[in-house]
Amino acid sequence: MHEVYRRRRDLALSILRPAGMADYEPEGAFYIMADVSATGMSGDEYAVALLKEERVAVAPGAGFALVPEYSADGTLLNEPTPSGAPEFASNPKARQRVRIAFCVSDADLEEGLRRMVRFTERHRAKAAAPAGAR
Repeated sequence: MHEVYRRRRDLALSILRPAGMADYEPEGAFYIMADVSATGMSGDEYAVALLKEERVAVAPGAGFALVPEYSADGTLLNEPTPSGAPEFASNPKARQRVRIAFCVSDADLEEGLRRMVRFTERHRAKAAAPAGAR
């Protein structure tokens, strides 16, 4: 599986880098956090719109970049929510990222990534256009 995930990572990078959506190389993960900031959308907005327009599912990045806070003695400082789970801040960069997992076939990954790039290019043009031109 190690070689399969390496191949899929390399495939993802070969498609996302030229589109300006990959600024790092995953070293041991089976996913990549793609940068969608050029669209002007948050990762949450991007994930919903991509699913509706291109039928490609990705996960918003904010939930995967939580930043817990600890005291000097190692005690968790974050307050629990009404559900009992602690509320963590998210890494600000992650708010404009989406998580793409490599656990699909090579063909499905390639097709999904190509649809993402097409979607991103379409929305990059909208984000760059003056307000009256949209």
